[in-house]
Amino acid sequence: MPVDEPIRVIRVTRNMLAIHWSPPYDDGGYPIERYIVEKREASRSHWTQVGVCAPDVTAFCVTDLAENQVYYFRVIAETAFGFSEPLELDKPIVPRRIFGTSPAVTFWRPCSRDVVLEASRGGLETVF
Repeated sequence: MPVDEPIRVIRVTRNMLAIHWSPPYDDGGYPIERYIVEKREASRSHWTQVGVCAPDVTAFCVTDLAENQVYYFRVIAETAFGFSEPLELDKPIVPRRIFGTSPAVTFWRPCSRDVVLEASRGGLETVF
């Protein structure tokens, strides 16, 4: 009964993460009673429950995260029969401010030249 589609990150800030997932295609004949959301700091091996959602809710906002800390997240479906295999976010998440100390962010595109976005109080300027 694992959830079949990946977890999607909706929003990340310096201390919060919002995620969304899809319900499993097959619940094994038992309706889902709830979803359990867990996090794990990269430096630790223990998962911590951060919340529970009703079976019709497939989004969750994790708060009180430490800025610049590396986290992993997963969702587990629970039925009367037991628990699903965890659905894990495919990459770790690092909450941080949108604009850090560096004023430029570089994005790479395959087979193309680099694009640099210069951040300022007035907005973003594209520099080629």
